[in-house]
Amino acid sequence: MAITFDVTAAQIVGLFMECILYGVYLVSLGYCLRALLLDPFEQGLQRKKHINWVMLVVALLLCLFATLDVAFGLRHNLDAFSYYHGPGGATEELNDISYWVNVMKTADYVAQTFIGDGMLIYRCYIVYEKNWKIVIPSILFWLGGSVCGALLTYTFATLRSPALIDTSKAVPYVDTMIALSLTMNTLTTALIVGKIWSVDRQNATLMSNTTANAIRTSKLHRVMRIIIESAALYTISTLIFVITYVAGSNANYGTSDNVVQIIGISFNLIIIRVDAGKSYNGRIAESSTNLSSRQQPRNKPQSFPLSLFNTTTDSALNSNSDSEFTGRKGITLDVDVVHKYDDLEQGTNVTGESALKPLSSV
Repeated sequence: MAITFDVTAAQIVGLFMECILYGVYLVSLGYCLRALLLDPFEQGLQRKKHINWVMLVVALLLCLFATLDVAFGLRHNLDAFSYYHGPGGATEELNDISYWVNVMKTADYVAQTFIGDGMLIYRCYIVYEKNWKIVIPSILFWLGGSVCGALLTYTFATLRSPALIDTSKAVPYVDTMIALSLTMNTLTTALIVGKIWSVDRQNATLMSNTTANAIRTSKLHRVMRIIIESAALYTISTLIFVITYVAGSNANYGTSDNVVQIIGISFNLIIIRVDAGKSYNGRIAESSTNLSSRQQPRNKPQSFPLSLFNTTTDSALNSNSDSEFTGRKGITLDVDVVHKYDDLEQGTNVTGESALKPLSSV
């Protein structure tokens, strides 16, 4: 006798998968909040003016929606397997796509995607020194996907007949929303990585100091890896959801729930990895003697911005002034942010995204 993956089994397995990822998410959230709230050099809370409130608020919002999604999933399973005693049993209960829990889970998915994609666009905007023209196509894709998500939620809320998530009335909205989201993520990530690669190439051409050039190149490469890996994590999880949805498998319940958690995990991991690099670079800067003409205080180590310099003289590299170098084309990117605590977090993200911020926008 063939075993079918019916909606009851799919809901149980989906909740199990999401709970595992939710545990991973909570651990990453703890480290993320530590990076945002604690001073890595003074071993205490950061001052209010140093806290990146934008990233903190976004992290808390992603936590809210990730938690609600798990709670709604648990409530739905309790309703189906424990509280409902009508005809058709659990299958009949889970087939009601217009039930308020299903509608709220759909809204939760849309909201989480909206925030994650919006942060990716914001990072791109920051990396390009707040040049809004660069992100116009990404914004259009983002708004289009959000509208489709809102229409999908409305469709589920007003569909007064038994149906699953892949009902024909919802397919156009789901397909369009996912296609626009994937296109936006690919385009925006490519823009960010392209900008970093361009600065890397120009630095390699203009800088005569090979030691400093190697430091800046290695840091730019690290930033590019963080962005690409985060984008890949989100994109792969979304593609898995698309495959299960197109195939008409009930596994799409679990894969869509997983995307909600992975958006938050990706966001947290970028901040965690950037903070780890910042702390490491701070320790290196404190003990370094060949890159600074005089000793820096322990709570204020020297920052080495990755910039397109006007000059390549050693005196510029050895300066320990609080002012940062400004590129001849207006490109100034600080990627270790030892001296400016919030630069990297201001330019980081959830869905696979940049960890850079131009110093001119600080």
